[in-house]
Amino acid sequence: TREQWIRKHWKVIFMGIKRIVDTGFWEDEKVMEMFSPEDKLFFLYLMTNPHSTQLGIYKILDIQMAFEIGYSKEAIKCLLDRFENKYGIIKYSESTKEIAIKNYLNYSIIRGGKPVYDLLVKESKRVRDKSLFDFILQGAEKSHISTVIDFCGYLKKQNDNHNDNHNDNDTSWYDTQTHRNTNRPPYSGAYTNRDGDNIFLQIAKEEGIL
Repeated sequence: TREQWIRKHWKVIFMGIKRIVDTGFWEDEKVMEMFSPEDKLFFLYLMTNPHSTQLGIYKILDIQMAFEIGYSKEAIKCLLDRFENKYGIIKYSESTKEIAIKNYLNYSIIRGGKPVYDLLVKESKRVRDKSLFDFILQGAEKSHISTVIDFCGYLKKQNDNHNDNHNDNDTSWYDTQTHRNTNRPPYSGAYTNRDGDNIFLQIAKEEGIL
């Protein structure tokens, strides 16, 4: 059952998501020759912050970045501009406040498989600015991992369909979830047991987390 699965994997759920940073980052020619100390910190932050995704596209506000790193909002704007227009490493959508990291899929995924593929598909459906897909596809298609290559094929097909008919097949998750504008608690519905109790909260109390 769903409750049994959650109980089996509760440690993974509550302990948080892990991100992978390749040690080759420190030997990268661009990093060694062009990056300042604050550039290195900012790029590591973009790859590992709690808003990041396996896909490498996620929504984040400049004020969030400023608060979490400890920089001013003006400094963050300068860093975003530098990374986008000087280094060409990121693309930031002002309209949706989403950021895309170039070549992220090549470094964030070590081992593929269906669970990874399904996760990438799920995260791609949450992206509101579809133009960001073209940016991450530039380097991802050269990946040596078949799961990434298969996902790139899926993404290109979805992108072509979106550009051709502009229908609602790829409607954003943010725009379709009814709980976005309600006061329902998180993890409701699908994560309740037969008695209507929230499984996450129940396990958290049993394990002494809450």
